[in-house]
Amino acid sequence: VVLLGDDADPIREWLALHPEIQKQLLAWEYSRLRPDAGSGHFHFWRCEERLYRAKRPRDWYRWLLQHASGLESEPLVKYLFSIAAAAALDRAEDFDITVEEVEAWVHRYQQRWLSAPSWLESAWSWPLNDWRGDEHRRLLAERAERASESSRRRAQIAESLEALFSGLAPPGQMHDLALVYGGRYIEFHGDTPDERVQQFLVGDLNEARRAIRGIEAVLERNDIPSEEQVLALNFGEGQQLLDEQHPLLLRDPCLVAAELAQSRDAQAFSKWSHELARSLVAFRLTNGTDQGESWYSELAKRRPRLVADVLLPFAERCLLQRLGESNTGLWPLARDDGYLELSRMVIPSLLECFPVRARPTQLRRLNTELLPAAVRHLPPDDLKRLVRQRLVMPCLDSGQRASWLLASLRFSAHRSSGDLMRLVAASGVRTDRLVDTFYAQSDHAMPLPRLPSVVCSRFIELLGPGASPTHKAGAHWVGPRDHRRDVVRSMIDRLSGSTDEGSLVEIDRLRQLPRLRAWQASLDAGRYDHLRTIRADRFEHASANAVIAALSGAAPANAQDLAALVMQHLSDVEKRIRGDESNMLRPFWREGAKQGVRPQVENACRDQLRALLQPVLASGGVLLNKEAQHANDTRADLRAESLVDGRWRVVPIEIKREDHKEVWSAWQHQLDGRYTTHQAADGVGIYLVLWFGHRPRPHPVAGTPKDAPDMERCLRDLIPIADRARLSVRVLDLSRAQRPTRKKSKGNLRGQNAA
Repeated sequence: VVLLGDDADPIREWLALHPEIQKQLLAWEYSRLRPDAGSGHFHFWRCEERLYRAKRPRDWYRWLLQHASGLESEPLVKYLFSIAAAAALDRAEDFDITVEEVEAWVHRYQQRWLSAPSWLESAWSWPLNDWRGDEHRRLLAERAERASESSRRRAQIAESLEALFSGLAPPGQMHDLALVYGGRYIEFHGDTPDERVQQFLVGDLNEARRAIRGIEAVLERNDIPSEEQVLALNFGEGQQLLDEQHPLLLRDPCLVAAELAQSRDAQAFSKWSHELARSLVAFRLTNGTDQGESWYSELAKRRPRLVADVLLPFAERCLLQRLGESNTGLWPLARDDGYLELSRMVIPSLLECFPVRARPTQLRRLNTELLPAAVRHLPPDDLKRLVRQRLVMPCLDSGQRASWLLASLRFSAHRSSGDLMRLVAASGVRTDRLVDTFYAQSDHAMPLPRLPSVVCSRFIELLGPGASPTHKAGAHWVGPRDHRRDVVRSMIDRLSGSTDEGSLVEIDRLRQLPRLRAWQASLDAGRYDHLRTIRADRFEHASANAVIAALSGAAPANAQDLAALVMQHLSDVEKRIRGDESNMLRPFWREGAKQGVRPQVENACRDQLRALLQPVLASGGVLLNKEAQHANDTRADLRAESLVDGRWRVVPIEIKREDHKEVWSAWQHQLDGRYTTHQAADGVGIYLVLWFGHRPRPHPVAGTPKDAPDMERCLRDLIPIADRARLSVRVLDLSRAQRPTRKKSKGNLRGQNAA
């Protein structure tokens, strides 16, 4: 696996600090490289990928030559020589290799590599018609042209250099300077604003810094257009940009100046005049980006009325006119809690004037900006009023109605989800639109609230049949089916993470639907996760009194304590059965005239065990009942019950013989899937297997167990580690193997003493 992008940064930095490991790694990769099966060529670059572009040590190319001297592969030796020779010829400052070292290597190894002199000639010289000659001449011409252009630009700038320093140069020149400062001209590619401005001015660093201070001084000009002029020009209602004297060209210089002023003084925004602040807001809105400038954020939070007076007419015209994907200025309102006051001044008016029949771009704005901002900032009663006003409109288009209904799930989940189901009905087009709306809202700062389990189930039942739970292999366009899959999976996750009583019922109902068969594995996993969530939610630590009572031999403190008590008594019963001379093992076997001695039936064994366990458990206040009723009209074989702190605690016990067809899976599908879900069980249960050594069913992987401890180990390994503390496994040895007997006395002690 080769890491890409930022993921590779840690290993890249680590390799840069360990040059010897770089060399060892590359040498190992070279040793493993084989020629391509199709072309027969060696792809050496694949080996170098393993270095993740880490910084090489100074002796890197010298080491490549040294490494090449010990290799047998001529293609690899030639390749390493060529890149080392190229580095020597380029005289790279970061590396130590020289042309003399390259020539010395050729002289030393030319007997071994007879072609080495020709390699050197190819590295040191080019044919007259080689493409690199043309490239060299092209680069020289470009360099000369750039030098000439720099001279012309310097001559032009020299006349207005002082005006640039004072911020009073023509708007066009200040505009160019601001774009250079922001790195928006590719021909000026310095790493810092100072370097880029210096290249632009064709001057020194001092001139560049004076010019940047001139950008800051732009805010003091008296020809900055008002917000009305800015908005009119933005929407094409006035003079267009014809020459460098046009005042709208001051937009970028003013925005850069505002950011510089705010970086120097955190309270700069509060010192601007009302007119200047409004112009800056208009500049920022019409700039076409949502870059989150600090001064704009502070202005919107501290002077919201001023910003609202500019934002509201601007956003309204953006929403109502066909302006494509132009910036509306509403994006940050949907994502920042600090825009509370501004949102409450702007969003209600925009929602009320929103068209009844919306175009796709308008609908996208509704789902990604307007409704998320409304949900985040508006009082619940105001949001309900706006939603209900919109939903009673008979002419509302179906796409927009779905958007408003999804928003109304926050305060009317059952009714709104039912309306959504009826809206899309059997229409595949409307279902896809609902999915797009769902995806747009949830992916843009408007996640759905906690929904009732019935509502989540409705969405799964509606969208699941048209979606595949698996991702497509390889690269592909993400489309409606992918979005539908994500929505269904999110709803299953909601059910699995819910503590509602009805979630398990809904999951089980969905699992039975044939049209959701493709989602069976996901629903099964969701059911398992839901049960774990329920157990974690209902778990209560035993009280101090309960712990004291349990340690004193009284009733168990909780369900796990009760399970531990039953497991201990099961061990004691097994010892009694296998060691008792009165042959307590006999009731677990039966004899037949034809079949001979064989294990007793499961229910008879259960009754016999209950008879042995009940007296000892009853002394501790524990009842042991058989055929206990559980969910879905199912019954556990036995159930231990105890009253703790006025609340019943139970532990279901599922019993299986060694030869039962589900002996390796009943712990999961019956015990954990049905019985431990009882509210008083807290997810705790005991799986008891009766071992007779007669005809044990083979393990799915490990084969036939050889004895009871082996089968118990195999069963315990099947249970996830996280669940072993609550699901206990016991394999009771009821085999007719030779039992330990007491040693006979050599004589009658009493008689000996008497003698």
